[in-house]
Amino acid sequence: LQELEIQMDREGNVTLHVRGVKGEECIMITKGIEEPLGKIIQRRLSGEFYQEQKTISSRDRLTTD
Repeated sequence: LQELEIQMDREGNVTLHVRGVKGEECIMITKGIEEPLGKIIQRRLSGEFYQEQKTISSRDRLTTD
């Protein structure tokens, strides 16, 4: 389950939290939101960022016949 939480404080600072996404995909997900908002002041990467994203292709799937 992928989740994106957007928070804005009273001063107009925006915080994005991405959950359920591993590796650099989280940066790709937020890029379209970050660019119109302006300069990134701070980026904190969670442990999920450093985990390897596993992809299963149709050739890797097991079938039971």
